Amino acid sequence: MQTDLVKLLEEFPTISLKEMNSVRLMNRIDTKYLTDIETLKRIISSSYGEYMVQEVNGCILSDYVTCYFDTEDYDMYLQHQRGMNNRTKVRVRRYINSDIMFLEVKRRNNKGRTDKCRIQISDSLRMNSEQISFLKDNISYNPYSLIPRLENRFKRITMVNMNKSERLTIDVSITFHNISTQAKLDTGNLVVIELKRNGNTESPIKSILKELMVHPSGFSKYCIGASLTDPLLKQNRFKMKQHYIEKITTN
Repeated sequence: MQTDLVKLLEEFPTISLKEMNSVRLMNRIDTKYLTDIETLKRIISSSYGEYMVQEVNGCILSDYVTCYFDTEDYDMYLQHQRGMNNRTKVRVRRYINSDIMFLEVKRRNNKGRTDKCRIQISDSLRMNSEQISFLKDNISYNPYSLIPRLENRFKRITMVNMNKSERLTIDVSITFHNISTQAKLDTGNLVVIELKRNGNTESPIKSILKELMVHPSGFSKYCIGASLTDPLLKQNRFKMKQHYIEKITTN
């Protein structure tokens, strides 16, 4: 699967990580889509000429590891489960290929915009004074109340359109490890595509996705991963998504 994707992507012009920094879009509108590997191959083939693909240390399929934190009573998870528009996620993300790690806070507001702030760190297991201060400035929770809840791993393709007004991330080989229950899950053929734009500008990928009948679909790696690996969590809001993912993973 990965070999086929890399062969398709090798036909695209590349952009370096340094060049990509100008397209960070830390305050943006995110639109997510779910599909499978075979459909992804068609999407990539149809995107040639419209996008560049990010290359990091010679790799265009990059490895990520993320650890999500939550409170004792899973308040961040429950924000999403209750359908609250204003919600927060706290995570440590490690970019394996570039050997960089960040403590990140993602906030979504009731206008559909996502704001992300982060600081670079060197140790994901210990919170130093700088990290505690960062969290105090950016979340309403007591930083000392946060517990590591879920780890997930995936491989990411990052693309940018030719005029650098949007980014497209494509996540494959997604796995979850619930730190509380120790349950693990491999999502197999699942593909998560995320379109990130500053606003409602024209997007080459939107027409391609529409033609292939891939429609917008909300998806939170933390909430879906937690709900699939901990049956004791409230999860009625995620049932339809779970069934769709199970259908993809069993094909």
